[in-house]
Amino acid sequence: MYGDPVEKKIAEIVKNVTSLRFDASDLMPGQVGSGSEWKGFTDYFSGAADLDTVLKEIDASWPKQ
Repeated sequence: MYGDPVEKKIAEIVKNVTSLRFDASDLMPGQVGSGSEWKGFTDYFSGAADLDTVLKEIDASWPKQ
């Protein structure tokens, strides 16, 4: 059923957990949640960017509807 032993182990872990949590990025479009948000937070915490800049960049990366 699973392509490799790692996938099988992940399925076993998920099946047996008592809680499973997601963060906000799981509900965001990929270019935000795993793109600009991730980069912005790492830039902010490393001191490479200030908070206002990071928030503006994250906001600007949302897809236009």
